[in-house]
Amino acid sequence: MTDYTALSLFGAAKCTLECSYCYIKKTEDVKQMDEDIVKWLHDPVVSDKIDTTKINTITIWGGEPTLHLDVIVKNLKKYKKLFPNLKNFSTSSNMSFSKHYDVFAKMLSENNYSLDLQISDDSGLFNKENRGISSDVIQNNTIKFLSALKKYGCKFHYHFKATTSIENFELLYEDDNALFEYFNYFEKFAEKISNVVGESFKPMATSATIVCPGAYTTKDGIIFSSYLHKVVKWINEGKFKDFKYTVVTLNYPERWTRNVTIMDKFSNEQHMFTCSAGDSNIQVDSLTGIHPCHRSLFFVYDAHLKNLKNFDISHNDDVDYLNSGLIDVYRKYYSQDHDIIKTHMRSFHDHFKHRIATATATIMEAAKCGQVSEVYMRYEWAQMLAFFVQSCSGCPVENFFVTSSWHLSPLSIIRIFGNGAFELIHKILWNGMMGTKEISCKN
Repeated sequence: MTDYTALSLFGAAKCTLECSYCYIKKTEDVKQMDEDIVKWLHDPVVSDKIDTTKINTITIWGGEPTLHLDVIVKNLKKYKKLFPNLKNFSTSSNMSFSKHYDVFAKMLSENNYSLDLQISDDSGLFNKENRGISSDVIQNNTIKFLSALKKYGCKFHYHFKATTSIENFELLYEDDNALFEYFNYFEKFAEKISNVVGESFKPMATSATIVCPGAYTTKDGIIFSSYLHKVVKWINEGKFKDFKYTVVTLNYPERWTRNVTIMDKFSNEQHMFTCSAGDSNIQVDSLTGIHPCHRSLFFVYDAHLKNLKNFDISHNDDVDYLNSGLIDVYRKYYSQDHDIIKTHMRSFHDHFKHRIATATATIMEAAKCGQVSEVYMRYEWAQMLAFFVQSCSGCPVENFFVTSSWHLSPLSIIRIFGNGAFELIHKILWNGMMGTKEISCKN
């Protein structure tokens, strides 16, 4: 039996949006897949290898996870029996489907469950372009959901998540008006949220996260670095000082600063860093399959893969993985065997020295080839970037599908941070913790 404390469920295959950066393609089979998931949600079955009495948190993924919240509510007795110590739900929503907010909030309140809600919002600049949804819809539905939670006295946490493409970062770097408008959008949105939640409101952090997975080039890394440098300059110049409801932050420097302060735990408490799969949580699908996380949920459905093979697209990550045979390998050797997944995830977490060593060597070679900054020819800098990649951006599933190894980091993620971004990120850490004014880094 396992000692997982969190379990992720496949809550919906359908999605209400067609985001330009989404790796999941809406093939003809998705409707049937979604119907199968609903049947499972009505009568959830979990592998007997998982000790469900230890589970205190359920995370719902999709598709759009809120589509079938009503099914969980209708069958709550089954969930309470299966997970007798359940205390918390979490989900990430595109905020496009509000039908079940009230009934779900009422259920949370009556059972003293809490909710962690990730609000996916790419800003007024990019919502239409990236996702095909108006910002008004996102904001109205977010207010509706939070109002329902407030009405029933639920315990809840919420935060923004903005996914930003390289093209978006380039615009934000080149256009001063766009950069201010980007962060001001979240300031105005957070003000509306404050009016709903009242005294419990705390200023919300706003940041822009990279599209993942991504096939990032050296040029992309330079663009990303330029964006980060500009935002840091604006923060230092006080251009956001009048913001009351948000704090303009840079996600990655904050994460790196936090991780460095607890780096002594990196060897034996991996769930405190990026991936907790096989350590404190695991993902299940509607066919009794086991996964490290939601990334590979669609891969166990035969009809979906059949349709992917016929998908007419010049480049798509999942099509590439299917054509290379890696999805077949994953299905055959991993997704149906909990013990094997657990073993590989434990190997990923426990053999961290191997991951650091291989990433360090890759980074130094990339520096010699001119794909990352020259500073990474120095072992000390290469090793620091390796620790950053593994502790702040390490993803075993993406490692597997890109490199065919759970342990090897894709060169793409090294290029996006290794062309000035990490030098700045580490400089922010150094200045904050050590009081040093400058670090010499040649970009």
